[in-house]
Amino acid sequence: MASGTLSETRSDSLQCSVCLDQFKNPKFLHCYHTFCEGCLRRLERKSQVKCPECRSVTEIPDGGVSRLQTNFYITRRLDSASGSAGNGAEMCQFHSTEKLRYFCANCFTPICLDCKMTSPHDRHSAMDLDTAIREARDELKKQKANCEKWLKEATRKLSSYVRTLEEYRRIAEQKQRKAEDELRERAETLKRQVDAALADGLRSIRAASVEVKQPLLQHRSEAERLLQEVQVVEKDFNHVLSDSNRSSGREVFSAWQTMSSGKGSEAQLRRLIQYVSSNPAAHCRNLAVGVQHEECVGPGTIARFVGKARVEGRELADELGQLHFF
Repeated sequence: MASGTLSETRSDSLQCSVCLDQFKNPKFLHCYHTFCEGCLRRLERKSQVKCPECRSVTEIPDGGVSRLQTNFYITRRLDSASGSAGNGAEMCQFHSTEKLRYFCANCFTPICLDCKMTSPHDRHSAMDLDTAIREARDELKKQKANCEKWLKEATRKLSSYVRTLEEYRRIAEQKQRKAEDELRERAETLKRQVDAALADGLRSIRAASVEVKQPLLQHRSEAERLLQEVQVVEKDFNHVLSDSNRSSGREVFSAWQTMSSGKGSEAQLRRLIQYVSSNPAAHCRNLAVGVQHEECVGPGTIARFVGKARVEGRELADELGQLHFF
C-alpha cells in the first residue's frame, strides 16, 4: 500500500520520478507505478523494466513500451492543467469534448478515451496517438527512401507523357479544324454547282414553256379577231332590221351588199364554225414541259462527294502500349 500512496503522491504532482519533469505519455507498470514512456524506453532491458520505485519487474509486451497501459487519470489532469483541450488539438467526431489521443490498431484510426472504453474499441489493441504518429512517420520515411528512385522515374515519365498527350491533343485540334474547313469548302462547291444547275434548269424550262405557249397565243389572237367580226355582223343585222330603227334605204342596201358578198353570209359563218370545231390548236396539247431526272444527283451521291469523318489512332495506340513505369 505504501507504494500505492507514493504513486498517488507522484501522480498528484504530475511529475515523473525519473526525469523529474511533467509526464509525457504516462504508462503504468504492473506494480501500478507510472512513468513517462520515454523514460521506460531508456530503462528497458531485454524486454523487461525494473520499477525505479519498488524494483518489481514488468515484462514488456510485443510492440514495445507503447503497448503498456496508459494512465488516463494523469493524462486527463494534464489536459486540465494545461487548458489545451480544444485549442489546436483535434477533437473526436463522436465525443466532441474529447481529444483524439489514442490509435486503434484494429480500425487503423485515431480515437478518444471514451471511444477506447466503448465497443468495439474496448476489445481492440490501442496505443498512444503521438507514438503511433511517430512510428507511422518513421515507416513512411523508410517507404519514401525505398521508393525515392521510382518516384523520380515515375514523375519524369508521367510528366513527359502528359506533354505528349497535350501535343497529341493540339495536333488533333489542328486536324479537326483542317477537316472542317475542307468539308465546308466541298459543301460550298456543291452549293455553287447546285445553284448554277438550278439557274440553268429554270432557263431551260422557261424556254420550253415559250415554245408551248407561242402557238396557243397566236390561235387565241386569231380566234378573238374572228369573234369580234362575228359580233360586229350580228350587231349590224340587229341595227338594220330593228323595228325601231329608221334606217335609210342606202344603209339597208349597203348592209345587204356586204352580207351577200361573203362577210356575215351563212356560208361564211358555217365555214367559221367548222374551222373552230376542227380545233386547229389541238396539236399543242401534246407539247410537254418537264424535268429530266437521268442526271440528277441523289442524297447518297451528295454525301459521298462531301465526305465523312475518319479517325486513325494506330500510332497513339502503339505509344500507349509501350509505356511502362516499373
